[in-house]
Amino acid sequence: MQFMKLFIISALNEWSAAHNDRLHILDYALHADEIYIDDETGREMPSSTHVHIRCVWDYVDENGVLRVGTEKGMEQAGVPLPNPKARDSRYNNRSITFTKEFRKKFLSRLWAATI
Repeated sequence: MQFMKLFIISALNEWSAAHNDRLHILDYALHADEIYIDDETGREMPSSTHVHIRCVWDYVDENGVLRVGTEKGMEQAGVPLPNPKARDSRYNNRSITFTKEFRKKFLSRLWAATI
């Protein structure tokens, strides 16, 4: 699991470095400590390994002051809206694009490392 933590964090740091260093990792936890009840057997089963990552985005405002803000930070990092023609909303925001693209990049990197 330690390898997986380092793999994920290095991927995020690489992405941030390539996109104006707007993403900063605060902390993370990789674990599989939850359990669920299997519907067919009724037995307790371990959950899949997953990661919780807390991060913050920053941006430079019109006065040159560094500020914290997810949407503007993602915008300055070059993350587009999923639908650029529609207004920013709950269902059309840069977090959707970032999550989708990062997950795709991370999984392709993971597959390449395991081959």
